[in-house]
Formats: sequence, structure tokens, C-alpha cells
Amino acid sequence: MKEELKTEVTKIKNKIIALSDLDEQSNGKTLKEIIEKKLFDDERIKKNLIGFVHDNGSSLVGENIGLASLLKQDNLHFFDLKDPCHGLNLVLKHSINSLPDDIMKFVQSISNHFASPQRKALLRKIQEEIGKKSLCPKKLAATRWLSTGESLIRIIEIWNSLVYFKVLSSREKPAKKTKRIRRKTEPKGNDQESKNLKSKDILKLLNDKVFYMKIILLSHITTLTNII
Repeated sequence: MKEELKTEVTKIKNKIIALSDLDEQSNGKTLKEIIEKKLFDDERIKKNLIGFVHDNGSSLVGENIGLASLLKQDNLHFFDLKDPCHGLNLVLKHSINSLPDDIMKFVQSISNHFASPQRKALLRKIQEEIGKKSLCPKKLAATRWLSTGESLIRIIEIWNSLVYFKVLSSREKPAKKTKRIRRKTEPKGNDQESKNLKSKDILKLLNDKVFYMKIILLSHITTLTNII
């Protein structure tokens, strides 16, 4: 009777080995000290270090002073990989610049508008009245690299619920026509609200079928980028 050979299957696991607080002015040297104290206290980890994945921050890859450079000075050999997720996000970000400005301004305006819990509550009320699933827009944030695709997909999902802006527009009071003299030394308004589209402008875009197709096309592009 032949003895059956058992083969071991190698599995990749995620494991948090250590956590550490960073100072306000942490740099590559600070990060190296943390790694030596928290990670390399186990010699097996130091000997078997294979790769280093990062978002290309200066404290991580700065020439001679970044973490990667400092580790290599200790004759450590590892694969230095710039975060693929961040790289794809940069590709997408620059690609979107070739599209009409109104698309991303529209998406950003929707995201900013529904930051308020009161506005979310009104949206849910309208969704309930028209028999739609209760969903709110997803936050679009520069620091959340995959948030563009998620925001676009959610906007498409709640497109019919955005009659919300028709309700809102009917409640808005017309702005008073007042003249305002601005001093040359006074900075122009740069608050986020002033950068948002008005309800009437959003309604105009919502009724534009070509614009809707642009949103769908961009959502497919961003989704594919996120998957790759």
C-alpha cells in the first residue's frame, strides 16, 4: 500500500504586527526607528523581508532620507513597489481632466450637498414617497482613492431620486439683488459652498440625457480602473 503524500498549500494572510503613533514632524528616520523597534525585533521578519509597498510619499521614498533609502543603506534587499491602487487613481484623476468640467463639478456638488444629515433625511423621505430604495450619495474624497467610481455608481443608482433638487429648488428663496463693493485686498470667497452648483443648475443637468450617458460612461471607466 502506497503512502499518500500530503502537500502543504501556502496561503497569504494579512496580520497587524504592531501599531505606533507618529509625531507631527515624522520623517523617514522616525519611521525607520519605529520599524526597527516594532518589526525588526524579530530577526526572522528582517531576514525574510520581501517587499515594501507605499503611496510614494516623500517620507517613504525621498532620496537618501526616505524610509526605503534608509533601509537599503542597511544592505536590505526588497522589492520597492509604489502602491498600484494609488497609481491607478492618479491615472484616472488625470484622465478625467480631459472630460468636460461639468461632470466632476456635478459629482462633487452632489457629494458636498449631502454632507448634511438634514439633507440626507429629506432625500430618504422623498425616496420613500416615490417608492425608491433608501440610498444616499457616497462621499467623494481626494484621500479615498477609489471613491470616484463608488460615487458615480451611487449617483446612477439614485438618479430618479434626485428629483429632490426639484423639491429643494421650489423651497429656495430668490437671492436679493444687492451690490457689494469688494476691496482689492479682500480675498475672493473660496468656501466650498460657493464652488457648488445651484439646485437649478443640477436640475438642468439631470434632465440632459447626453449628460446622463457621460456619467454612465465615466462610471464604467472608473469601475474597470478599480478592478485592474
